[in-house]
Amino acid sequence: MIILFLLTISCQEEDTYVEGYEVVTNDSTEVQWRREQNQRTYALMKKNYFWTEYLKDSASYDFSLEPRLFFESMLVEQDRFSYCYVNEEYNPSTRGTNLNETVSLDSIYVIENRRVGYFVYDEFDTEADITDIILKFRTSNINDLVIDLRSNPGGTIRTCRHLSSLIVPQEHIGKLFAIYRYNSLRSKQMYEETGSSLRYEYLNGDRNTRQRNLNLRRLFCLVNGSSASCSELLINSLIPYMEVVVIGETTRGKDVGMEVYSNPLYKYILQPIVFRTYNAVGDSVPMTGIIPDIQAKRNGLPLGDMNESCLKAALDYIINNESYEK
Repeated sequence: MIILFLLTISCQEEDTYVEGYEVVTNDSTEVQWRREQNQRTYALMKKNYFWTEYLKDSASYDFSLEPRLFFESMLVEQDRFSYCYVNEEYNPSTRGTNLNETVSLDSIYVIENRRVGYFVYDEFDTEADITDIILKFRTSNINDLVIDLRSNPGGTIRTCRHLSSLIVPQEHIGKLFAIYRYNSLRSKQMYEETGSSLRYEYLNGDRNTRQRNLNLRRLFCLVNGSSASCSELLINSLIPYMEVVVIGETTRGKDVGMEVYSNPLYKYILQPIVFRTYNAVGDSVPMTGIIPDIQAKRNGLPLGDMNESCLKAALDYIINNESYEK
């Protein structure tokens, strides 16, 4: 039996892989299935992977491997984050349908003459989660905000930008949020299409954002080694526009981002690293992580307890450093 495969995404010219139709004979159905999956993975990675210049020619890879192992065989040594997972149960329409599912705790503390909003944010998922809690704080006219990111590994950049837009001082609404740098192939393609090899993304500047914006001058972020990706992007992107006080332990150090490649015809969803982020002044999150301004470790008290070490450090700073009046 002859099976014909057609790759829809081109590889780089210097690669020895022959595009188009490949004749596969005398293979079992399982091997044929693997080859189809892996050819799709190879094409995606060659075009989009951030470290594409370090990938080998196709002849160096074993296309008969189980697709997860094939994907992992393409990852370079400096890549600490790319991964794939089984697609059998995946249903994107179910994600983020329950409001406030990523905000596991919120409080407002009244300390002397200040009102301090606090919430534990577990994942940058749906924008509705953020909108609800920010509206609550705006209605309560808070003076300061503490976001607990100690269990937050990241999530959706769109939601990170949305949250940043609701926090930043109003005079900075609509300004540059982040700069994205891709591999040489995609950078060249972007330059040909847009005149720039970089992608620029801006803080939201629509009417709803302006009406909901907290107009804060400083932000407190509680972090540890589990705080990564969008948690770090939030801090890094806001630093050019306001005082960001980081409290806790050094973050994970993920200055790169992924794109999700999903197709119901393929068993695995791929999430390779495809870009690196920079803030408005060109600074990226250090690979060694963000070092807190105030070092503190959780003392075992429940989250939200005013004597819990990291939250207490934030509240003490607010009391002793009233650097502005909202």
